[in-house]
Amino acid sequence: MMRLNPSYLKSYTPEAFDAMEWEALESAMALWSPHFHVAIAGVLPAERRLCVRVLAPLPPVVWPECFAKIAARIVAAFFRFADGVVAAAREPQRLFKLLDMLDAVARERDRLDELFSSESATLVAIRERAREVERALARAAAGVFYEFGLRVETHYVAAGGGHPGAVEAGHVPKIVRYAVNYLKCLASDDYRGLMDTALRAERVVVGDGDDDGSEGGDREPLAEAASNVLEALHRHVEAARRVCPDAVASHVMAMNAYWYIYMRARGSELARLIGEDTMRRRYKASAEEAAWEYRDAAWNPLVRLVSGSSSGAPKAWPSPDEAREKAAAFADMLEERVRRHGVDYKIPDGDLREQIKAAAAKAVRGAYAGFLKANDRAVASGGGRRELLPVDAIEGMVRRVFDEMGDGVAAGIAGRTRSRRQSGNLEGF
Repeated sequence: MMRLNPSYLKSYTPEAFDAMEWEALESAMALWSPHFHVAIAGVLPAERRLCVRVLAPLPPVVWPECFAKIAARIVAAFFRFADGVVAAAREPQRLFKLLDMLDAVARERDRLDELFSSESATLVAIRERAREVERALARAAAGVFYEFGLRVETHYVAAGGGHPGAVEAGHVPKIVRYAVNYLKCLASDDYRGLMDTALRAERVVVGDGDDDGSEGGDREPLAEAASNVLEALHRHVEAARRVCPDAVASHVMAMNAYWYIYMRARGSELARLIGEDTMRRRYKASAEEAAWEYRDAAWNPLVRLVSGSSSGAPKAWPSPDEAREKAAAFADMLEERVRRHGVDYKIPDGDLREQIKAAAAKAVRGAYAGFLKANDRAVASGGGRRELLPVDAIEGMVRRVFDEMGDGVAAGIAGRTRSRRQSGNLEGF
């Protein structure tokens, strides 16, 4: 056993764990699971066989007590380490290693029952202690997950308004990226069953079982808990929108965030856990709503300027001077969009950017072309027609704005090479 160099087992107090750097603690927790397996599957059975063989000439009660003393010293080190992990601070990054430890104990349950049979009261006590450790690890895992959900819920408040710079540029908030990938990992085959078991056990402990036949009682605890975290992310995004001074940036950020949640989960175990239809209704729909609000705030002012309404229906202005003023104001507004839009706002997802680009270019081009046709005589008088930008140039300027809203060449390539299965479409775009 000492060849494994389990020196980390000496640090088992909660204070010692909290004082450790995460990399060191992660390494220790990662070693615990395979070392525990070696101890239970290899070392202790060998010790048991040795005790039986060497002490066979003595009374039958001798070898179990001898083995119990040896086993107690070995497993005590592992159990103390587990106790320290359980009692330490509930940091979200510790959850997956906690689940690995829980899995290690659960996998050895049959061997533990076989090793520590009723031949000795001490052996029975060791077996019961192992079950207690398993339950404690499950409760700790559930507690860490609830802490994770609480931190997502309170992140915006704790951060004093989040990260204004990122929000004002329209970037996906870091907490959204972190939480979605965290949930995706939990929903994977490696952890889904373990996490669900831990949450179910916690419900039993607090007397909130779901076996009462009530509506929704058959839903997995992890599915419900993950849904709550996603709802907390939704509230976080909406809170960030409300305080962002730039309306366009707030819509871009919300659109990017909801689209990120939907596309990252789409087709994954997380989407199957929550429900593909639920993800589509909740987060794709929210992305579509934010996209429409973005287009209304950023591009519909151009449409309204030359047509007098958001519909884009052509309007003949009363006088040539007024028509030419509208054309000049349109050119100035479009130039302002071109100058700052691609610099100030980002839409990193290539598919999303292309869909909105096509919709915005179509709306602006249509309104401008209708304006020129309805006011042809007015803008042509005095040589005004020669001073106006061609319709194709207007559309090209709008499209160029969106080309500059990506995260660079890599993002563009990723968007173009994405498979059909991984692509998504905004309804109505």
